[in-house]
Amino acid sequence: MILREPKQTREDCDFVVECYEGWPESDKGPVYASDVRNWFRRYNHRAGEKGLIAQRGNIPIGWVIYEQNLFVAVVYELAISATHRGRGFANEIIDLLYERLTAGGVVVAEFSALPGPIADKVSNGQFKKISEGIGAHTGLPIIRGQATPKVPNEN
Repeated sequence: MILREPKQTREDCDFVVECYEGWPESDKGPVYASDVRNWFRRYNHRAGEKGLIAQRGNIPIGWVIYEQNLFVAVVYELAISATHRGRGFANEIIDLLYERLTAGGVVVAEFSALPGPIADKVSNGQFKKISEGIGAHTGLPIIRGQATPKVPNEN
């Protein structure tokens, strides 16, 4: 699997919209293709904030949005297309993003997660738990977590 920059194409826009199918609507309403086109333009002109499409071969699987500021990153969203959910792709995508961020010098990445595979990484101790709460936009439970690079044993 790879993480790639989105293209200003109908296919990429439609794919990202598909990733949000079945997601809880926020107070901002559903995601439309026009929203996604605006996001793509913003990522081309704003330093630090990025959206990437996770793809296996020629098949897009998921979408992740994050922002990097020097040595700190915040992962805003990770969405898997409806046809690929429940197959462990969220874990694979977050691992790829983690590698990409630490290779780019990030020493801490923070995120908020709905119940699911990423929140499970907090529960099983892979990521540090910062807090629990209710999502401001959705009213659903969230876990706020933090990931730091793994330090090899010196033994």
